[in-house]
Amino acid sequence: MRKVLFAAVTVVALVMRSWACPSPENIEGVAFTSGETINLSKLMEMGEENVNYFKDGAAPAVGIRYRSHYDSRAMVFVGNYGLSYQQGIRMACMGVILPLPDTADEYAPIDTAAFNFNAAVKMELEWLVYCDVLSLSDDMIARIDSTFTSIMEISFARTGVARNGGMQYWTHATSVLGYNSWYDYDSTTGTWAGIGAGVNGVDGVEGVKGVYGLRGCSVINPGVGIPPEGLETTAIAAKKHAKTGRMQSLVVRHLGDGGLVAFLPRPMNSGATLVVIDCKGAAVCKKHVHAGMKSIYIRGLARGHYNVRLMR
Repeated sequence: MRKVLFAAVTVVALVMRSWACPSPENIEGVAFTSGETINLSKLMEMGEENVNYFKDGAAPAVGIRYRSHYDSRAMVFVGNYGLSYQQGIRMACMGVILPLPDTADEYAPIDTAAFNFNAAVKMELEWLVYCDVLSLSDDMIARIDSTFTSIMEISFARTGVARNGGMQYWTHATSVLGYNSWYDYDSTTGTWAGIGAGVNGVDGVEGVKGVYGLRGCSVINPGVGIPPEGLETTAIAAKKHAKTGRMQSLVVRHLGDGGLVAFLPRPMNSGATLVVIDCKGAAVCKKHVHAGMKSIYIRGLARGHYNVRLMR
């Protein structure tokens, strides 16, 4: 068998819960302080404002909020946001905030069985890069994921409880700070301080500032609320035909009921197989494509990232 066309799509389940003001434990993300670029217009093309996403701020400091592609209970914010305690300073960043029920202790550690911030951040970074919204290398994504994982392991070894949430990776410093801490910023040169600083350090770490005694807000201050609908995506894979030189395309659209539909570039003239592969490389669904078919529907997928391959 040979691969004919390949596309990736994210399936989300639309579930909504109320959420509290983000505390240091229910937020995790990345501060893009090494010149990474964010193209928010790509995000806005995927949906409708106040339905699929909310817009924060005004040009040139604009941020977008939408439902997490890892878990639709959570909110993702990406773009240019101000520090809660230094409103004149804006930074390019991305983060995931988990809604908390009104009865929850918003300062208690969140178990990975309930929500895995590391996985949520990694998936969102990969999705943003895939959609050409964010410029970030695979190596940097792997480093961010490894750093968060290392913190969890160290935290568990010391306290018996893995630290999950309440952290932000700073790409310029290649290190992590806890929320309510931030690096110095030179507005003249447009650069951030901090090279190789320690994890969650404020005391004794050069270039780091923090707010003591406050736990009710994060350093990054996005708006409150999750859009009523998810930010649906369309993945398009294009490949030039070896003989004709014409471009072929496999268009995959996400369905709101936890499924997807693949539209073929033209009716099949022979049999083929559509394979849906999860992020671990396992084939979770195979569908035979008969000659003459123009589209294939697949339903009942759990939320997550999938690769879709049309093979014959």
